Amino acid sequence: MAAEKRTAADSGSLVPALTPREVDVLKALCAPLLSNDPYPEPASTKEIAASLVVSEPAVRQHLLRLYDKFGILEEEQHKRSRLAKGALLFGVVSRDHR
Repeated sequence: MAAEKRTAADSGSLVPALTPREVDVLKALCAPLLSNDPYPEPASTKEIAASLVVSEPAVRQHLLRLYDKFGILEEEQHKRSRLAKGALLFGVVSRDHR
């Protein structure tokens, strides 16, 4: 599904295949952005963990792999926001896929 999508970080490369759990993490991360909140922020690690009923360290591990897959560098600021925007921009998450 997502293997054919382009990344925000490098429009010349394809997003690698995502596991079902990585897609779940991206959906939870982006959920606030798809709400009617006028000033949405991506979900925090704690909010994602609560939504998926997993530990925060498990979410952090998924996020680290997702940053790598989306080409988001470790030293960049606002990594969760960039990841969420990339997931939305390239159709990995959309209102239809919530």
